Amino acid sequence: MKIAIQGTAESYHHQAVKTLLDNEIHLVSCQTTAQVFEAVSAKAVDRGLVTIENSLHGSLNQTYDLLLQHRVSIVGEVYLHKSLGLLGLPGADISTIKEVYSHASALAECRNYLDTNLPWAKHIEYYDAAASAQFVKESNDPTKAALASQQAGLLHGLIPLEEAVEDDEHNYTRFVLLNHQPISLLDSNKSSIILQTDHQPGALHKALGCFANNGINLSKLESHPIPGKSWNYVFYIDFEAGLTSSQAKQALNQLDELGFSVEILSDYVKGQLPSN
Repeated sequence: MKIAIQGTAESYHHQAVKTLLDNEIHLVSCQTTAQVFEAVSAKAVDRGLVTIENSLHGSLNQTYDLLLQHRVSIVGEVYLHKSLGLLGLPGADISTIKEVYSHASALAECRNYLDTNLPWAKHIEYYDAAASAQFVKESNDPTKAALASQQAGLLHGLIPLEEAVEDDEHNYTRFVLLNHQPISLLDSNKSSIILQTDHQPGALHKALGCFANNGINLSKLESHPIPGKSWNYVFYIDFEAGLTSSQAKQALNQLDELGFSVEILSDYVKGQLPSN
């Protein structure tokens, strides 16, 4: 399967794909999340995988905006623990590190560590954590280091100057698998939709009542502005029921009867939540 990801081999996106899929994988590396969506929309790949949420920093607004723009389907999800190491060339020493490279989110997730242990070092954003490890290797400069996974360090011949430097050990990222159209799965137990309500008092309350009345738990409710329509919003909703279940059918029928606009992003098997 051709899988588009934002990043390179042994990035966290790659590790998430390996966790989620048993198929033989051919990675299509992209520098941006937007490029992943474009590849899926154009059917240039079989699937795409993107980050949608982090336990420390919340939802990724860009991913939700791209879901609205491209109208692709979510067909799977996985939660991955992110343990970041400070990686350098063999023989490098923390005291001589002048520059630390990584993805912006990884730098943010290690900010306290960096400020405490390397206050003199410059933080430089790179499009991917694993690619930053490759860059440090190719630079052959012992004053440069990368924040990336242990697997990325092994792949590119770097050594851990210090392991597990993330500020919070309960650091998890939710990834979603994308397809250009929905895929029917008999064991689906989670669904994602885009809901648009009218601008009347209590409209959202009425809409959410359709789920409560049918005993459906909402695991995510996210509002986002509609491009080109100032102060107008849509709601991204994840709920714990497959679309073929009687509860989901009744809830969606009730939303339709109330005149709400619903776009289905598909249903899928929910990922195993981290236990912390």
